[in-house]
Amino acid sequence: MASFANMPLKERLNTEKARLREMTFKEKMQHIWEYYKIHLIVIVVILIVIGSFVNIWFINPRPKTVLFIAWSAGFALDEQTTGLADVLTGELVENKRKETVEVSLFLTDSSDPQMEMANTMRMTAMIAAGMLDVFILTDELVAEFSQNGAIQPLDAILAELKSADPALYAEIEDSIAYGMYTTEEGSSGERMMGIDISNSPIISELAFYSEQGLWFCVTANSGNLDNIVPALIVLLGSA
Repeated sequence: MASFANMPLKERLNTEKARLREMTFKEKMQHIWEYYKIHLIVIVVILIVIGSFVNIWFINPRPKTVLFIAWSAGFALDEQTTGLADVLTGELVENKRKETVEVSLFLTDSSDPQMEMANTMRMTAMIAAGMLDVFILTDELVAEFSQNGAIQPLDAILAELKSADPALYAEIEDSIAYGMYTTEEGSSGERMMGIDISNSPIISELAFYSEQGLWFCVTANSGNLDNIVPALIVLLGSA
């Protein structure tokens, strides 16, 4: 007689049914767990994964990030970046369940070369993919990011700001940082690269601080004018 493992599937099923009919409920549970626990665990894991995807995609989808701000101007607490994100989300977004503004801390630790390299690679990849919209930088980093092409000149942003709020534009003309910028064609020169937001009431209220200033800069591949300019107006509107 062939062993149970070598029986055809139909015969194995019939044999298994016959065994289970002769067992008590407790014996059935013990038998099923002993012989099929791996299968059951796999099925449970698959159901959990499927349930998670269904929840994320259909039931409770994650809000779309309409503006991503990378804070690189010194140390900041989660409460501060979350507070800033909440303020901007409240001003820029109509449906907070579907859309949000994200403010995330991006710092490199020069004392740890491997960590610094990992953070730089992450930042570079996100800029290349157009995932980052705005950097908040120190004086020193505005110059560095201008030279390495991580941020773009503010001509389009300031033109849009001037059109949207001429009075506010006039107030900030003396609060613009210039840096050397090289175009794709190879020509270089000083361009408008950052706007000082250190006097913003929102920034002050959330107790952000940097000895080297706080500069609002636009990442190299962001074309998100529809959200960048309103965010800048919110930050400077009461300055």
